[in-house]
Amino acid sequence: MNRIYKGAISVVITLLLSWNVAALEVTLGSAWQGVSAGKDGWGNGEASFAISSSEATVRIDKAGTENYHIQLKRPSLKLKKSQEYLVEFTISANHPTTALVIVQKDYDDYAPFFIEEFEVGTEPQSFSYRFKMPKKDNNSAYSLLLGDAKPGTEFTVRAIRLSDQ
Repeated sequence: MNRIYKGAISVVITLLLSWNVAALEVTLGSAWQGVSAGKDGWGNGEASFAISSSEATVRIDKAGTENYHIQLKRPSLKLKKSQEYLVEFTISANHPTTALVIVQKDYDDYAPFFIEEFEVGTEPQSFSYRFKMPKKDNNSAYSLLLGDAKPGTEFTVRAIRLSDQ
């Protein structure tokens, strides 16, 4: 009987460890995309992007008429109803400007689940926001909307992260 009890504890611990590994943790890397609507043929903002596992650089070549015409975007996220999420990033630019962070549907009406405008300065500044997901969505995106910046603006983004809490 003692052996069965120890075996059950081992199974529970293994399940708990597996559950923690399955938690959502989105950081910089190859799954991130640069969206440049002018180059993609559906808008007029244009930018160049360099994305690595530790830093993303976005250079505005032509401002968009809409802030979403230039984005640093992580698509294909599966988000759970009533789950609390933490959005974090560190950003700077060579010119002060405004930008938006958004978590939204990545289809149809692109409705936001979370959106916040923030000021970008010339020194790196860290931002952190929490939001509760109002409904389940299996095709969401986490993006920084940078299309309002003037041409020549260069953004540096580090420590970008979305995690469940």
